[in-house]
Amino acid sequence: MALLIVAACSFEHGVPVVGDANNEGDGTNRDAVMNDAMNDAPIDARVCPDKPGCTAFQCGSSSSCYYYCTTTKRDWQNAQQDCQQMSGACLITINDQAEEDCVVANVVPTFANFPWIGYHQSPSGSEPAGSWSFVCGTSSYSPAWAAGEPNEAQGGAEDCAGMAENGWFDNGCNAQGRYLCELP
Repeated sequence: MALLIVAACSFEHGVPVVGDANNEGDGTNRDAVMNDAMNDAPIDARVCPDKPGCTAFQCGSSSSCYYYCTTTKRDWQNAQQDCQQMSGACLITINDQAEEDCVVANVVPTFANFPWIGYHQSPSGSEPAGSWSFVCGTSSYSPAWAAGEPNEAQGGAEDCAGMAENGWFDNGCNAQGRYLCELP
């Protein structure tokens, strides 16, 4: 009977079994089994750094780290500045429906406790199209606006986007909200 040794290491998936030195015993080519296991092994999830006051999560459709920051509510500009405290991070840019679904599932946003996202328009933009864009990066994803949004309900001063249970909405950038950071 051949002796098998099992090695466990959280960062070396695909290397769990080592055969005897001569591959003798049951006729199995242990090198071939090992190579196949290494090719089929899942890649470890990225380890996201901590961000005080925020809960980290990941989405299977992206390699980014996401942070739902709830300890201190901030206006849109200060939320963006807080995200930038982590080198390379920014208010979230949503790129596709899978990413949006993941964010909603992890954050469960409500209008009363909405999070800011990185979508905004210039103060001179007009509704409904305005000149909306993400503060960091670009995205071809169509905004998931809630019914009747964007609407400039505050007399033309709703230039920043938040997320609620029924979709995105425009809001005054000085409103206090939770926020979503993304670290690519």
